Amino acid sequence: MNMKKCTLPFLLAGLLVLSSCSISDTKPSDMQAINTGINASISMESSEAVSNSDTSLRIEVGKDNRTHISGTMASGIVVDANVIANCDISAPGVGYEYSAQLRAFTEEDRKLFVQEGWTLADTTSAPLNQGLFSGTCYYDTYIDETGVKYVQSTLPTRVMFYSETSQCIQNYIGSIEDKNFGKEDFSFCSMKEAYDQVASYLDQAGIPVSDCYEGLRIPYTELQIQQKIFASVGEDLTFQNEVLPNGFTEEDNAYLFRLRYDVNGFPVSDSVAMGYVLKDGKQPASAEETRYLSGVYIEALVTKRGIESITIDFQLMNCQQTGTGELCSAEQALTAFSDAMKSPAQSDYLYTISNYANGPITITDIELSYVYLWCHESVDVSMIPCWQIQCERIFDVDDPQSGNVSMKGYVNAITGEYIAYDQDMGDI
Repeated sequence: MNMKKCTLPFLLAGLLVLSSCSISDTKPSDMQAINTGINASISMESSEAVSNSDTSLRIEVGKDNRTHISGTMASGIVVDANVIANCDISAPGVGYEYSAQLRAFTEEDRKLFVQEGWTLADTTSAPLNQGLFSGTCYYDTYIDETGVKYVQSTLPTRVMFYSETSQCIQNYIGSIEDKNFGKEDFSFCSMKEAYDQVASYLDQAGIPVSDCYEGLRIPYTELQIQQKIFASVGEDLTFQNEVLPNGFTEEDNAYLFRLRYDVNGFPVSDSVAMGYVLKDGKQPASAEETRYLSGVYIEALVTKRGIESITIDFQLMNCQQTGTGELCSAEQALTAFSDAMKSPAQSDYLYTISNYANGPITITDIELSYVYLWCHESVDVSMIPCWQIQCERIFDVDDPQSGNVSMKGYVNAITGEYIAYDQDMGDI
């Protein structure tokens, strides 16, 4: 049996600033499968039709202020997309570009999430040799006043803390099917209340997060099912049995969040290690010319007991505004993306979904947030507002078993231009 796992111990062995075992890595559709805490707006109270001679789209705002775009473009691309944004997506207004630098580890980071009353029980360290992101990884184990163990793991570009219970929960999340995640909030608090708890906690630690977030509801009953499945194929459950001698219970119902940094009221993309930007339609000739496209990873797990784990990449430092301009609308970004799919100059990544697959193309998710552009050998980073457009396409309409191919496209929200890139991250 081939089962996907996402366990914190494995994360610790090889985390980089731009690559990790995460929700989106193990099951890309999970976050889109449930209600999300999206705060976006349009200029009308309930719905707004956006159309011209080429496109007919409808923007709707449902309960909890979640925004959805639906319709069909002139190219035949179907739009049935959830939206992540915190502005009027029909007229986003003025946007800004920034230059900044990747922040390096400081000794204070080792206690970023350490709480009053925790006692240091053990500490270990190990070298991490990853070029620009090389340094020392620290694993500090604490025990709180009730005897619960927590580990804060501090890497050259990332900090995470987690309880032993969260390790057990995380072990099975990646194996739960989309349809089996919870549709209703848990009795101990709502998803929004759980998000507020995490946002307040991070704010107190000097980490501002946007109100654009995504979440999963993880029922303890699904954790029980997955544990039994893994046990049936020889999974070693020694650790889980020691931490949870009675197995998973209602106390282990959990919310898992993907969050975004906030920069002057605008979210930062959570996409990680998406690829490098093409130069004149081709792969850059040298490392000095190569710019990588990415976002920032933040994840948190909340149960009735409180915040059980947080993982964050370090914020940028020395941010300076370098440019400004009117942001293009969601419709304009969708048109730019559609035009790119018909362009004769395409990356291998875009060419595959445009030409090898033959089924209908559906845009499933749209996001407006900052994206990082950075060079592999430099700490210097550019931050630009981008529309990020996720689409999928049936690979072969004549073969029901062929499955779907998917990709994410990027449109510079200031220039309105599609950003040509390839997914290969080379030696990162």
